[in-house]
Amino acid sequence: MPDIPGIDAVEHMTSADVLDATEFPDSGIVIGFGYIGLEMAPYLVEAGGMDLTVVEHDDRPLDEADPAFGDEILDIYREEFGIEVLMNAREQCLEQTETGVRLVLSTPEGREVIEAEQLFCFTERRPNVDGLGLDAAGIDTEGEWVEGTMRARDNDRVYVVGDANDKEPILHVAKEQGHTAAENIRRELRGESLRPYENVHHHVVFSGLGVYPFARVGHTPASARDAGHETAVATRRASDDGIFESKGVPAGLARLVVDRTDGTVLGYQGLHYHADTMAKTAQVLVELGLDARSVPDRAYHPTLPELFDGLLREAVEQLEAPGDENATEEAVPPVETDRSGAGSD
Repeated sequence: MPDIPGIDAVEHMTSADVLDATEFPDSGIVIGFGYIGLEMAPYLVEAGGMDLTVVEHDDRPLDEADPAFGDEILDIYREEFGIEVLMNAREQCLEQTETGVRLVLSTPEGREVIEAEQLFCFTERRPNVDGLGLDAAGIDTEGEWVEGTMRARDNDRVYVVGDANDKEPILHVAKEQGHTAAENIRRELRGESLRPYENVHHHVVFSGLGVYPFARVGHTPASARDAGHETAVATRRASDDGIFESKGVPAGLARLVVDRTDGTVLGYQGLHYHADTMAKTAQVLVELGLDARSVPDRAYHPTLPELFDGLLREAVEQLEAPGDENATEEAVPPVETDRSGAGSD
């Protein structure tokens, strides 16, 4: 729970409470706009018909993405779901009222007071390890207490996977770490050296009720440059391909980053209809280290992955006729979206 004066005296709901609920009030305030908040907020609007206000501490949500994706998701949430998102806002205090809850905020414009019937806390979750008695095994959970091999730093007989190891609280990552731990236990029994768990960054946020999920595989342009790559970056809007328009889901964009020197596909970001399924294609390209120019440029009957085809073509054009580095990386202009068609297909 966030350290906000008065929060202990205010009734609130977590994401677990929301998923158990069978009815909702008419209005709500959301604190926490990370993965959980991005997935829960549209659900509250659709399932509960709620008038919702979200508090965001920064310029935009979706910290792991390029700014254009955070800006796009704000447009979708405001225009398609009618959610009010207060940017660069900080909670000052909370109090229970006769009709619900009152929250005092500091914003760039000054002090602001908002009221609603229900407070929703979609803030950080922590691993529930306090009751396991790990100290009895000589394990201190402060700092980097789990090695890359998934073995506990302080006890060779203990392996820790999933959110408990404080590395990456993603379900599919926990499964992969479990395989690594099991293999390392076998390797230890055979007297072989242990292998660390290594992965290419791969996340999906089921934002926009899953109609507009965000997916990232591998590098962003910024992280690629930090890793020493000279990059070419291709960006396309979903509306660039008519198939998204015909399915009534024209919002969103996607971005591909490749190494300008050898054409290796380094990363993909997508915020659009079925971005989660396209991420698997990106994963194959990134993890195999394929040259974008080696991917067959073959057209099919109009399908959603035409967007991915377009990204590859644009990237290859930059490789074959180099211009300004990262010329297409800047935020793309917003387009108007129509709430009536969202999720119709």
